[in-house]
Amino acid sequence: MDLETLKAKLRSYPKDKIILNEHSRLRSIQRNISLKDILNHISSPEKLYYFEEQTANKSNEYKFNCFFHHSNKYVYRFVIVINGECVIITVIRINKIMQKEADKV
Repeated sequence: MDLETLKAKLRSYPKDKIILNEHSRLRSIQRNISLKDILNHISSPEKLYYFEEQTANKSNEYKFNCFFHHSNKYVYRFVIVINGECVIITVIRINKIMQKEADKV
């Protein structure tokens, strides 16, 4: 799957069909990522700039590690499973400046 195909797939899910599991809800609170931001990035994925397909647990699902530009300071990383529904497995906020420093090491 290419980036534009994934964006189109994500756009096809209305916000009420995007599911955050218990783990992703907890992580969103711990990492100060609003549920509104998560739903907006998934349903309007214009800021999705990179993804990696991962091995899914079941044959009828797809799993993706998705990176979204959020601001000049942060990137959001969401692990998503698509299986007829769009399930958010976890959410991570990455500081761009700290990531650039870590990449130098």
